[in-house]
Amino acid sequence: MPQDLLQSNANGTLPRHIGVSPMKKHIIAAMIVTLTAIVGGSSFANAANVPCEDLLKTLTDTLAKAKLNDADMKAVAELKAKGEERCTAEDDKRADAFFTDAIKLASKK
Repeated sequence: MPQDLLQSNANGTLPRHIGVSPMKKHIIAAMIVTLTAIVGGSSFANAANVPCEDLLKTLTDTLAKAKLNDADMKAVAELKAKGEERCTAEDDKRADAFFTDAIKLASKK
């Protein structure tokens, strides 16, 4: 390698053609962030959230076996209605929260 390529220029930095340009560094960083979000983020989200339709089925099965007083049945019905509304709106995260609360209430003895 020619000796003049390894010497710094007047302001003490290496010539621009040595190493990776700042633009390429930004592009590489953006690609890494994007891939991490796609691979890691989607698997994390899927692990944390169950499709609301699955939790609705679990709630329905739980209610079939439950023996609740009127007050608890009313509270479960309200949570179920709110969950169904959110599920229809494709807001699985909030629907899951309503269904989970309803399942907990319906499962207590």
